[in-house]
Formats: sequence, C-alpha cells, structure tokens
Amino acid sequence: MGGKAGVLMHVLLTGASGTVGRFILKRLLDDGCTVTLLGRRPVDGVAAAFQAYDLADPDPQLPQADALVHCALVHEPGKFRGGEGGDPERFRKLNVDGTRRLFEAAAKAGCRTVVFLSSRAVYGDHRQGEKLTETDAPAPDTLYG
Repeated sequence: MGGKAGVLMHVLLTGASGTVGRFILKRLLDDGCTVTLLGRRPVDGVAAAFQAYDLADPDPQLPQADALVHCALVHEPGKFRGGEGGDPERFRKLNVDGTRRLFEAAAKAGCRTVVFLSSRAVYGDHRQGEKLTETDAPAPDTLYG
C-alpha cells in the first residue's frame, strides 16, 4: 500500500483498534503511509492523525486521501454474529447505509482505492475450519453474515 515508485499514500482507516484493523494500521505505518484514523476515539499510543467519525454520521466529511480501508462494524459489545442484538433494523441501517455514505464521502475526498473488509460469516457457520475462497457461494445464516 506504499504506492507506486516510492510515492507514499495517505490512507483513511476505520476500525483501527479492532481485531483486524490494528494489524492493518501497523502495516500501513510500517510501510510509511500517512494514516488518518476515522473513529469514535483515538487509538492510544498511535502516532497518526485522528478524525471523529461514526457509521451513524448522516453526512461524513473526510479529509483528502488516496485510499480508504474500512474495517469498522457497529455491533453489540463482544458479539459479531448476533451483533444486532434486539434491533436488527438499526444494525442494518448503521452498517449498510453508514458504509454506503462512507464510500460516497471517500469518493468526494479523492479516494481512488477502497478496501472493504468483510467476514467469513458470509459463508455461514456450517463451513468452520474449511479453507474458503472468493469463488465459494455465500450462505449466510445470520444478519451479520
């Protein structure tokens, strides 16, 4: 992600403190990228720019950047599958509609590349432990999937 011919990129990153996002953040910084963290709060001990952001934002205004890496998900604490809790409509609205607004704002901010991390949950629980590929047929068995 360092860019072509040594040109460093400015990357917007959501979910930087999450299960996967923290590793992506480390790699981006190790590669010398300029990173702006988008989130509800800064990540402790990280020397990166921060901009308050939430998937509920009705009209996100993002700084100019080359790329967006979206790792965030609104869910009940400690739950991914079943993360909608008792309000599946809110879960869908925040995660689907919020992501759409984020992608639109990223395009306005000049992002030419978007990386969206999803989940193996799209394949359902019945395939635990199996090697999955991008060409496998989705079979979600939860709202999260």
